[in-house]
Amino acid sequence: TFRPSGTLTGNAFMKMLLGALGYDSSIEHYTGSNWQVNVVKQAIGIGLKDGNDEFVGSKAVTRQEAALYALNMLKATMVEYDTKSTVVVGDVQISTSSTRTDVSNENGRTDGNIKDDDKMQFAERYFDDLKMEGGSDDFGRPANVWTYKSDEVGTYAKASDLVATFTSKVTSADVYDAVGKAVYDSLDDGKSDLVSYIDGVKTDVKAADVDDYVEKNNTTKVNDSGNGMLTEVYVDDDNNVTIVSINTYVFQAVSDYSSSKDSVSLTTAGDTNITLSDNTLDGDDFDIEDIKADDYILVTAVKDGSRYDVKTIAVAEVVTGTVNSYKSEDSVTIGDTTYKYSLTALRS
Repeated sequence: TFRPSGTLTGNAFMKMLLGALGYDSSIEHYTGSNWQVNVVKQAIGIGLKDGNDEFVGSKAVTRQEAALYALNMLKATMVEYDTKSTVVVGDVQISTSSTRTDVSNENGRTDGNIKDDDKMQFAERYFDDLKMEGGSDDFGRPANVWTYKSDEVGTYAKASDLVATFTSKVTSADVYDAVGKAVYDSLDDGKSDLVSYIDGVKTDVKAADVDDYVEKNNTTKVNDSGNGMLTEVYVDDDNNVTIVSINTYVFQAVSDYSSSKDSVSLTTAGDTNITLSDNTLDGDDFDIEDIKADDYILVTAVKDGSRYDVKTIAVAEVVTGTVNSYKSEDSVTIGDTTYKYSLTALRS
């Protein structure tokens, strides 16, 4: 049914995407009382819901979810059936088919614009000018780089390779627990590589140093990890490990945003100063005009030689209440919640 004013459930949208990829609704049993089960099983199996761990097929899809699932479909492999026929015996209709197979790239093409696997992904059939290549983002995360013709669409970290996220101290044992014995053995044998980045700067990790980053029961702290530093661990299909650490720097506004100068000045307790203007972040949706004197501002940045390129800006959340306990340079407890100091916190 059309129902133009109705909503579309996740299950129904997944069924549409599977149909576009070549899956036959009658053969795959996408009809009848159990159609939702069969659709979801197939959709999950080929990665259509990747990126949304909260998928509930009976709920209406949001625009954000629809965009995510459609993107996953662009990267999914198309399918076909060798033979398909319908035989009617009396009042009984019998459908027969051979084994479902993946569609091969046309004309012997092996350098697919989405994936070099000799198979036809949806975008390889319908969007020749759209291309996805492996790369990394500014912080060093393994990423997919999307381009359309000569224009870059964007660079996006590979969520499928992310195995662990930390926001406090990280030890070599923590990383070992995240990647597992097989990956550690591969690193130890030199069959795979380990790289580490701090604020976008690569740290060369020699084979002899691997245990400082990945080892069972080793309490060695990885990099300068601690509160306020985001540490992410990525493992690719070849067991290569990438550890990315990103500091969140805490600044305070010296004064209100200046409309005449179109900028605002920030400082830290250590007198590190930066000036933000509307063009600090190209395309960012943060409005610096809202910054007021004494606001605490959270900044992430990539180190480039002696300077930093700002990547994200946000106003820190303010929590008020009765302080029940306070530990100098460590933490403060308000109500029942204890707040730990950031590595880069202003001390006062």
